[in-house]
Amino acid sequence: MPHLILAGPTIVAAANEVIPTSDGWRTPEAIYPRIAGVTDVIYLAQLPDDFSPTRYEWREGLVRLPDPPPPPPPSEPVPQRVSALQARRALLAADMLDQVEAAIARQPRAVQITWEYATEIHRDDPMLVEVAQAIGLNTNTLDDLFRAAAKL
Repeated sequence: MPHLILAGPTIVAAANEVIPTSDGWRTPEAIYPRIAGVTDVIYLAQLPDDFSPTRYEWREGLVRLPDPPPPPPPSEPVPQRVSALQARRALLAADMLDQVEAAIARQPRAVQITWEYATEIHRDDPMLVEVAQAIGLNTNTLDDLFRAAAKL
């Protein structure tokens, strides 16, 4: 006969053999003291086929909990490079092109030349990271811009 060991409505464990002790309950596998929050043991004729202590609670009867939400889908990988045209179009679509170009205009001439003549923009380029930080872009926003650029 199955026994449910409870801590309030939470099912801590299920066991076929539960022995009451002076300070809680004992099974062949573990000891469940009252001091640890164990409050009761319920005896049932049988358990549902899909029983698991994490799927059910005891609320004046056995109640199945809702299934947990599915894990979020994995995020798209971040492209490690995009063309200069893709980068500029993504910035334009995000209404950030003017802000980026103003920040680049304040950079050393070598950075300005790179921005003007580079054919590809690399995600790990120190110049890119520095300009992004200068205008307050965080890593997630920069990654999203690269993802958007790669689709253009």
